[in-house]
Amino acid sequence: MNSKLGFVFIFLSLTSTLFSQRFTFAPEVGIAYSQIDGDWLQGFDKTGSLFGLGTNYFINDKFSLAFNAKYMNLGSGNGGKKQNKPSGAIQFISSFSSASIGAGFMVVPFNSKLRIGGGINYNRVVDFSYNTLVQLTTQSRIIIDKDKLRTNYLAYNLSAHINIFQNVYANISFYKSINNLLEDAESSDIKSVVPYYLTYSLFYEFDPNPKRKRAKGKKKRGIN
Repeated sequence: MNSKLGFVFIFLSLTSTLFSQRFTFAPEVGIAYSQIDGDWLQGFDKTGSLFGLGTNYFINDKFSLAFNAKYMNLGSGNGGKKQNKPSGAIQFISSFSSASIGAGFMVVPFNSKLRIGGGINYNRVVDFSYNTLVQLTTQSRIIIDKDKLRTNYLAYNLSAHINIFQNVYANISFYKSINNLLEDAESSDIKSVVPYYLTYSLFYEFDPNPKRKRAKGKKKRGIN
Protein backbone atom coordinates (compact mmCIF):
# COMPACT_ATOMS: atom_id res chain seq x y z
CA MET A 1 0.00 0.00 0.00
CA ASN A 2 2.78 2.40 0.94
CA SER A 3 4.66 1.56 -2.27
CA LYS A 4 1.54 2.37 -4.34
CA LEU A 5 1.12 5.71 -2.57
CA GLY A 6 4.80 6.43 -3.10
CA PHE A 7 4.49 5.67 -6.81
CA VAL A 8 1.45 7.97 -7.15
CA PHE A 9 3.28 10.74 -5.30
CA ILE A 10 6.38 10.40 -7.51
CA PHE A 11 4.25 10.27 -10.68
CA LEU A 12 2.29 13.40 -9.73
CA SER A 13 5.50 15.22 -8.79
CA LEU A 14 7.16 14.35 -12.09
CA THR A 15 4.04 15.28 -14.05
CA SER A 16 3.81 18.65 -12.28
CA THR A 17 7.51 19.32 -12.89
CA LEU A 18 7.33 18.33 -16.55
CA PHE A 19 4.23 20.40 -17.14
CA SER A 20 5.72 23.52 -15.59
CA GLN A 21 9.05 23.08 -17.37
CA ARG A 22 8.16 21.57 -20.72
CA PHE A 23 4.54 22.16 -21.75
CA THR A 24 2.82 25.17 -23.28
CA PHE A 25 -0.90 25.66 -24.00
CA ALA A 26 -2.30 27.35 -27.14
CA PRO A 27 -5.90 28.28 -28.08
CA GLU A 28 -6.27 28.84 -31.83
CA VAL A 29 -8.70 30.54 -34.24
CA GLY A 30 -8.58 30.94 -38.00
CA ILE A 31 -10.02 30.13 -41.43
CA ALA A 32 -9.79 27.09 -43.71
CA TYR A 33 -9.82 27.03 -47.52
CA SER A 34 -10.89 23.55 -48.60
CA GLN A 35 -11.70 21.44 -51.64
CA ILE A 36 -12.52 17.85 -52.50
CA ASP A 37 -10.10 15.93 -54.67
CA GLY A 38 -12.02 13.94 -57.28
CA ASP A 39 -14.47 16.70 -58.27
CA TRP A 40 -12.19 18.03 -61.08
CA LEU A 41 -12.06 21.52 -59.59
CA GLN A 42 -8.90 23.50 -58.86
CA GLY A 43 -7.98 25.73 -55.93
CA PHE A 44 -9.16 26.14 -52.36
CA ASP A 45 -12.71 27.27 -52.97
CA LYS A 46 -14.69 26.59 -49.80
CA THR A 47 -14.08 28.98 -46.90
CA GLY A 48 -14.84 27.93 -43.34
CA SER A 49 -13.92 28.66 -39.74
CA LEU A 50 -11.38 26.93 -37.51
CA PHE A 51 -11.20 26.66 -33.72
CA GLY A 52 -8.65 24.66 -31.80
CA LEU A 53 -6.70 23.94 -28.64
CA GLY A 54 -3.14 22.68 -28.63
CA THR A 55 -0.21 21.89 -26.40
CA ASN A 56 3.51 21.62 -27.12
CA TYR A 57 5.97 19.47 -25.23
CA PHE A 58 9.47 20.93 -25.60
CA ILE A 59 12.17 18.28 -25.65
CA ASN A 60 14.71 21.08 -26.13
CA ASP A 61 14.81 24.60 -27.61
CA LYS A 62 14.89 23.20 -31.16
CA PHE A 63 12.43 20.31 -31.08
CA SER A 64 8.93 19.83 -29.65
CA LEU A 65 6.04 17.41 -29.85
CA ALA A 66 2.65 18.94 -30.68
CA PHE A 67 -0.83 17.70 -29.73
CA ASN A 68 -4.08 19.39 -30.76
CA ALA A 69 -7.85 19.21 -31.04
CA LYS A 70 -9.59 21.19 -33.78
CA TYR A 71 -13.05 21.87 -35.18
CA MET A 72 -13.23 23.05 -38.81
CA ASN A 73 -15.93 23.80 -41.37
CA LEU A 74 -14.89 22.22 -44.68
CA GLY A 75 -16.21 21.14 -48.08
CA SER A 76 -15.93 22.16 -51.73
CA GLY A 77 -17.03 25.30 -53.59
CA ASN A 78 -17.93 26.16 -57.15
CA GLY A 79 -14.36 26.61 -58.40
CA GLY A 80 -13.06 29.18 -60.83
CA LYS A 81 -15.92 29.93 -63.21
CA LYS A 82 -13.55 30.94 -66.02
CA GLN A 83 -11.26 27.94 -65.84
CA ASN A 84 -11.48 25.29 -68.56
CA LYS A 85 -13.25 22.15 -67.39
CA PRO A 86 -12.07 18.89 -69.02
CA SER A 87 -14.59 16.52 -70.56
CA GLY A 88 -16.31 14.58 -67.81
CA ALA A 89 -15.70 17.19 -65.12
CA ILE A 90 -18.13 17.23 -62.22
CA GLN A 91 -19.32 20.28 -60.30
CA PHE A 92 -19.47 19.38 -56.63
CA ILE A 93 -20.61 21.85 -53.94
CA SER A 94 -20.53 20.31 -50.48
CA SER A 95 -20.05 21.12 -46.83
CA PHE A 96 -19.22 19.27 -43.65
CA SER A 97 -17.53 19.82 -40.33
CA SER A 98 -14.49 18.00 -39.03
CA ALA A 99 -13.74 17.35 -35.37
CA SER A 100 -10.16 16.17 -35.07
CA ILE A 101 -7.38 15.23 -32.70
CA GLY A 102 -3.78 15.14 -33.84
CA ALA A 103 -0.14 14.68 -32.98
CA GLY A 104 3.04 15.83 -34.66
CA PHE A 105 6.39 17.52 -34.25
CA MET A 106 7.87 20.99 -34.72
CA VAL A 107 11.51 22.00 -35.27
CA VAL A 108 13.28 25.38 -35.23
CA PRO A 109 15.44 25.26 -38.39
CA PHE A 110 17.50 28.46 -38.25
CA ASN A 111 15.48 31.27 -36.65
CA SER A 112 13.81 31.15 -33.23
CA LYS A 113 10.77 32.97 -34.66
CA LEU A 114 10.03 30.13 -37.09
CA ARG A 115 8.93 26.55 -36.46
CA ILE A 116 8.17 23.99 -39.16
CA GLY A 117 6.84 20.49 -38.84
CA GLY A 118 4.20 17.95 -39.66
CA GLY A 119 1.89 15.38 -38.19
CA ILE A 120 -1.23 13.30 -38.55
CA ASN A 121 -4.85 13.92 -37.51
CA TYR A 122 -7.80 11.65 -36.86
CA ASN A 123 -10.93 13.42 -38.16
CA ARG A 124 -14.59 12.77 -37.45
CA VAL A 125 -17.00 13.89 -40.21
CA VAL A 126 -20.01 15.83 -38.92
CA ASP A 127 -23.14 16.73 -40.96
CA PHE A 128 -21.94 16.01 -44.52
CA SER A 129 -24.26 17.59 -47.11
CA TYR A 130 -24.18 18.67 -50.76
CA ASN A 131 -26.49 20.74 -52.90
CA THR A 132 -24.87 20.43 -56.35
CA LEU A 133 -23.36 17.39 -58.02
CA VAL A 134 -23.59 17.84 -61.80
CA GLN A 135 -21.67 16.34 -64.71
CA LEU A 136 -20.84 19.52 -66.67
CA THR A 137 -20.82 18.21 -70.27
CA THR A 138 -24.23 16.53 -69.98
CA GLN A 139 -25.66 18.61 -67.11
CA SER A 140 -26.90 15.39 -65.54
CA ARG A 141 -27.25 15.23 -61.78
CA ILE A 142 -25.39 12.60 -59.78
CA ILE A 143 -26.50 11.18 -56.48
CA ILE A 144 -24.17 10.07 -53.66
CA ASP A 145 -25.46 7.58 -51.16
CA LYS A 146 -24.33 9.29 -47.96
CA ASP A 147 -24.68 5.99 -46.10
CA LYS A 148 -21.62 4.82 -48.08
CA LEU A 149 -19.47 7.75 -46.93
CA ARG A 150 -16.86 7.21 -44.24
CA THR A 151 -17.59 9.01 -41.00
CA ASN A 152 -13.89 9.35 -40.15
CA TYR A 153 -10.56 9.73 -41.94
CA LEU A 154 -6.86 10.22 -41.32
CA ALA A 155 -5.07 13.27 -42.71
CA TYR A 156 -1.43 14.28 -42.81
CA ASN A 157 -0.42 17.91 -42.34
CA LEU A 158 2.55 20.21 -42.93
CA SER A 159 2.77 23.38 -40.83
CA ALA A 160 4.76 26.57 -40.31
CA HIS A 161 4.47 28.71 -37.15
CA ILE A 162 5.71 32.30 -37.33
CA ASN A 163 6.15 34.36 -34.16
CA ILE A 164 4.64 37.79 -34.94
CA PHE A 165 4.24 39.22 -31.41
CA GLN A 166 5.21 38.08 -27.95
CA ASN A 167 3.58 34.62 -27.51
CA VAL A 168 1.43 35.19 -30.64
CA TYR A 169 2.02 32.95 -33.67
CA ALA A 170 0.63 32.79 -37.19
CA ASN A 171 0.03 29.19 -38.27
CA ILE A 172 -0.08 28.17 -41.95
CA SER A 173 -0.96 24.49 -42.47
CA PHE A 174 -1.81 22.16 -45.34
CA TYR A 175 -3.91 19.05 -44.71
CA LYS A 176 -4.86 16.18 -47.01
CA SER A 177 -6.89 13.09 -46.24
CA ILE A 178 -5.13 9.75 -46.54
CA ASN A 179 -8.50 8.01 -47.00
CA ASN A 180 -11.14 8.10 -49.72
CA LEU A 181 -14.44 9.00 -48.04
CA LEU A 182 -16.31 6.78 -50.52
CA GLU A 183 -16.23 3.27 -49.13
CA ASP A 184 -17.80 1.74 -52.28
CA ALA A 185 -16.22 3.81 -55.07
CA GLU A 186 -16.65 1.10 -57.73
CA SER A 187 -20.44 1.47 -57.79
CA SER A 188 -20.38 5.28 -57.82
CA ASP A 189 -20.09 7.79 -60.67
CA ILE A 190 -17.52 9.59 -58.50
CA LYS A 191 -14.52 7.44 -57.67
CA SER A 192 -12.94 9.54 -54.94
CA VAL A 193 -13.96 12.07 -52.31
CA VAL A 194 -10.72 13.15 -50.65
CA PRO A 195 -10.74 16.39 -48.60
CA TYR A 196 -7.72 18.68 -48.59
CA TYR A 197 -7.43 22.14 -47.10
CA LEU A 198 -5.16 25.08 -46.39
CA THR A 199 -5.58 26.86 -43.05
CA TYR A 200 -4.50 30.26 -41.77
CA SER A 201 -4.80 30.83 -38.04
CA LEU A 202 -3.47 32.64 -35.01
CA PHE A 203 -2.70 31.11 -31.65
CA TYR A 204 -1.52 32.47 -28.33
CA GLU A 205 0.99 30.25 -26.54
CA PHE A 206 0.59 30.28 -22.76
CA ASP A 207 3.77 29.19 -21.02
CA PRO A 208 3.27 28.10 -17.37
CA ASN A 209 6.94 28.89 -16.81
CA PRO A 210 7.67 32.06 -18.86
CA LYS A 211 11.16 32.34 -17.36
CA ARG A 212 12.16 28.87 -18.52
CA LYS A 213 14.38 29.94 -21.44
CA ARG A 214 15.80 32.92 -19.62
CA ALA A 215 16.72 30.75 -16.61
CA LYS A 216 18.44 28.23 -18.87
CA GLY A 217 20.41 31.05 -20.47
CA LYS A 218 21.63 32.27 -17.07
CA LYS A 219 22.65 28.75 -16.13
CA LYS A 220 24.75 28.41 -19.25
CA ARG A 221 26.51 31.70 -18.64
CA GLY A 222 27.27 30.61 -15.07
CA ILE A 223 28.88 27.40 -16.28
CA ASN A 224 31.01 29.26 -18.79
